Amino acid sequence: MVLATFRRKIKAGLLTILFSSIAVWFYFYKEMNIAIMSMVLLIFAAAIMTYGLAAACFAEYISSKLSSEKLAFLARFLMHVLFGLILIRGEFLVVYSLGASLIFFCVDEILRARGNHVARHDLIGE
Repeated sequence: MVLATFRRKIKAGLLTILFSSIAVWFYFYKEMNIAIMSMVLLIFAAAIMTYGLAAACFAEYISSKLSSEKLAFLARFLMHVLFGLILIRGEFLVVYSLGASLIFFCVDEILRARGNHVARHDLIGE
């Protein structure tokens, strides 16, 4: 169970790197060249696969201690927002960190729902 959760977090992190980089490219497409985009991708990769992955695992651990699924969902969301605000003193950088954090949260929740659907499907035998 823990290994499956960690695999889901890794998938969510990799997809978040991709989606965050695409979002930055769409916003700055006129100023972007391949060198700058490569740097953005590397920075997102490093930040998301270290800090973001650790924060998401911590949020998962805390939310697993809660009895209500709605409360657990809210706790995960709030922790992602809180951890996404790490660069709040960095003026516009907080937009990137919070954006990536929210993308990570959404991707992870979609993967969680998809995984639960697949698990129920296998259990029922349909």
